[in-house]
Amino acid sequence: MTSSENISHQFEDLIPELEQICLNRPSYNPKIDQSHVTIETSIKRVQYLFKNDAFEGRDILILGDDDLTSLAILLCMEKFDVYPNKISVADIDNRILDFIDCHYTQSLIKPELVKVDLLEGIDKSLLGRHDVFITDPPYTVDGFKLFVSNALKSLKSGPGNIGIISFPNPPIRNYLLMQHSLIQMGLLFREMIPGFNHYIGAPIHGGRTNLIRCTTSNQANLDVDVDLSKIYTHSRG
Repeated sequence: MTSSENISHQFEDLIPELEQICLNRPSYNPKIDQSHVTIETSIKRVQYLFKNDAFEGRDILILGDDDLTSLAILLCMEKFDVYPNKISVADIDNRILDFIDCHYTQSLIKPELVKVDLLEGIDKSLLGRHDVFITDPPYTVDGFKLFVSNALKSLKSGPGNIGIISFPNPPIRNYLLMQHSLIQMGLLFREMIPGFNHYIGAPIHGGRTNLIRCTTSNQANLDVDVDLSKIYTHSRG
């Protein structure tokens, strides 16, 4: 889908604004599985946050933001005068953090921008401070586990916190491994929307991934086995 299908008229107005912002966005780095979603997908993601009580008054972490979801959030704040309580953006790429920073100069809410290399662990400043996380992890089982487990560490303790994960349809065996890891981490599967995310010029997985919504339970377990040599698609054996 390359049109604004499934986007309400209120949110549809934001598409040309985000298009203009993204004209000079940093190029993607395929070595770390960066791949830009369409402008429509970015707007759809924020619309989804609105509809699922994951926006207003929330403490939001975006773990990896080459898709610039944080800038779609900025446009929504300005248009609707509705605000999260806090926005944190963690990314390994300084270009992305700098690009986001330069567009938030006039905002009432300034995001906390943190450079993070998850191979070395999530920054301690992010731990236990959020009630929503958004992540589009590398397209491997170990990448999925690494990003989701670290995103969970950023959440406050207790049930009912929200996780929004974008991930393609893996082979059945890998799908079962992912499901098992979610259960192991104490995440409750709430919804999956097939093909929600559309990517620009990305042949892998047909240029589409699913959107998964989970919530935390009282059974959180972050001691997950991850093979750090198999995080990114290019290193998968």
